[in-house]
Amino acid sequence: MGSLLLSTLGTLSSQAYYLFILIVAVGFFGVYVPLNERKKRRTPEKTTKKSPGKEEKSPAALGRSAALKLLAVGVPMAVVGLILLIAAAVMGRPLPTILGAILAGAGLAAMDRAGRELRAAPRRKRPQSPPPEPVDRSRLEQLETLREAGLLTPEEYQHKRAEILKGL
Repeated sequence: MGSLLLSTLGTLSSQAYYLFILIVAVGFFGVYVPLNERKKRRTPEKTTKKSPGKEEKSPAALGRSAALKLLAVGVPMAVVGLILLIAAAVMGRPLPTILGAILAGAGLAAMDRAGRELRAAPRRKRPQSPPPEPVDRSRLEQLETLREAGLLTPEEYQHKRAEILKGL
């Protein structure tokens, strides 16, 4: 699969091939490797301690609906930006390439923020129906005794039994 992609990019243009290699290299060496190194160095006591000199301002928390709206805007923006970035790079146009990179970056940043907000947002619990009350066995036994004594017709017995089982 990877060789097919590389050969296809190579036949399109050398610029597209180099752009793909550049994106992969920046993604791997600029994002993935430093992120893994930071995770390796992090220890439990470092995560709980905060340095007194640094105060991080966290952005205002979004609600669930606002995060979904941000995601709905970020996904198309990232797609359009990536398409513009690749197409303009293949054609050798620097300004649309820069615009595509900016759109793709803004779209990916919006998707990242929306994802963090959606994972952090508390979920509303659905109201649960109360558990059914246990059936009163003594009333059923009393009803059975009345039917056996001939004081209730079969229709009356079935009606009363259904009422008892429903909890009325």
